[in-house]
Amino acid sequence: MRTLVLKAAPGSVETMKYGLPTIQLYGKNVVHYGAYANHIGFYPAPSGLDQFKEEIGKYKHSKGAVQFPLDKPIPAALVTKITKFRVAETHAKYDVQDPYASLGAAAKRALQTAGITDLKKLSKYTEEELLHLHGLGPASIPKLKKALAAAKLSFAKG
Repeated sequence: MRTLVLKAAPGSVETMKYGLPTIQLYGKNVVHYGAYANHIGFYPAPSGLDQFKEEIGKYKHSKGAVQFPLDKPIPAALVTKITKFRVAETHAKYDVQDPYASLGAAAKRALQTAGITDLKKLSKYTEEELLHLHGLGPASIPKLKKALAAAKLSFAKG
């Protein structure tokens, strides 16, 4: 489940909320998930389930949660579609573009691992400090500089 939602939510941050692993964008919850004795719980908010009513109909569900039984494979395509829907919804709701959209997966992971989840946090680092992150190479710097400039920010001075 974790691999599925992280792959479907590039640039997201994994955290714990309500005692559950949670995927966030811009500090906003996108989906939660958790393992229980008899099922995997998936919590994509009511909007995420409303959009896919027919497909979740065969699973036990409520207004904001769906339960996937442990004795059957997780429906990867459905989890991916719901997560991508919630990502798009979050982008639209907060009218924010993904500042890291132009970066490769390794660079995005490097920033996420370092806790650099938004441009304000990014602006606290020098170019040199960023280049020491495993997975973030010199080709990423101009892209990050452009994203910072669009937000009227810049790298920290060394």
